[in-house]
Amino acid sequence: MKKKILFVINNLNGGGAEKVLVTYLKNIDTSLFDVDLFLVTRMGVYLEDLPSYVRLRWGFEERPGLIGRIARRIFLYFPVLFRLFFIRERYDIEVAFREDTATRIVLKSRNKKSRKISWLHTDLTRYVYSSTTPVKRYLRSLGKLDHTVCVSHGVEEILHGLNPRTKGKTSVIYNPLDVETVRRQGALPFDNPFDPTDTNLLTIGRIDDGKNHRFLIECMPSLLEKNENIRLWILGEGDRMEELKKLCEEMHLVEHVRFLGFIKNPFPYLAHADLFVFSSIFEGLPTVLIEALIFHKKIVSSYCVGGEEVLDFGKYGILSRLDTAEYCTKVRQVLDGELLPEVAFEERVADFDLAGQCRMFNDFLND
Repeated sequence: MKKKILFVINNLNGGGAEKVLVTYLKNIDTSLFDVDLFLVTRMGVYLEDLPSYVRLRWGFEERPGLIGRIARRIFLYFPVLFRLFFIRERYDIEVAFREDTATRIVLKSRNKKSRKISWLHTDLTRYVYSSTTPVKRYLRSLGKLDHTVCVSHGVEEILHGLNPRTKGKTSVIYNPLDVETVRRQGALPFDNPFDPTDTNLLTIGRIDDGKNHRFLIECMPSLLEKNENIRLWILGEGDRMEELKKLCEEMHLVEHVRFLGFIKNPFPYLAHADLFVFSSIFEGLPTVLIEALIFHKKIVSSYCVGGEEVLDFGKYGILSRLDTAEYCTKVRQVLDGELLPEVAFEERVADFDLAGQCRMFNDFLND
């Protein structure tokens, strides 16, 4: 008999966790599971990618009116009400695929027989919580989960420090990547904006405070002193985009920093970039670094949980403090071939193989 499984996530916007969930749903063993996906808000670029066997449900539409916004805030502050109103079915397994709101909703399940699981994608000491989340109470509640899957050992260690009651109830499963599909998508034709006579630096990610794109922009004057043909390309969108565009105007960098917006297939850009740069303050397991390795791109990354682990603490990419002088020096050294002359890219990429990670995913859920 199939197990009924519920996945809960805020939405399917273009973030890493949402992309990973869709990958898992495409590879879940449908001979073992009947799958429901519940979105707090029905929105996101990955909605159209959901397989047909996933039953989609949601609480709120993307743009609710005033009453809807007030109701949404009340329901999210009191997740027990959210459960009573929106999720009444009983499941064998309930999975919160994001920290914070989704996890609070799963924890309020009244089904004592269901297995309650949370997927943890980030460093909880740096995470910016929803305004409706009582943080201390939330952190205490994590020990009540049956299990927490962490996307990196660094994330797992931080969780244990915050709530020792989670020890013995966690495991690490790296995010899966369909490497061959990524490579095929990277070979597709695209409107290439890169001038081959320039040095093209690329970063990809949601434009918010955590991804810290401001730091990369602030590095550009120093980099331009030694190479006036250097360009920084920012692929992604977010609530800090307009602010950063204005910063570029103020720093007279409009010709040297370009914003590409959200592009569903970023891989041709990644395939053609000269260097991948990354400046996150906190992460869990940054999938984009793995994608850069797939295309054999050399990387300069900030020290951050998950990022350090993907790069094996400097073996597969260069790590730098978020200090402009140090970061710029390392960028120049990598471009000049002084650092990372050879990298065993395929060796590391194999650790995130789709088939292996999805097998672990299905075995874990069916355990």
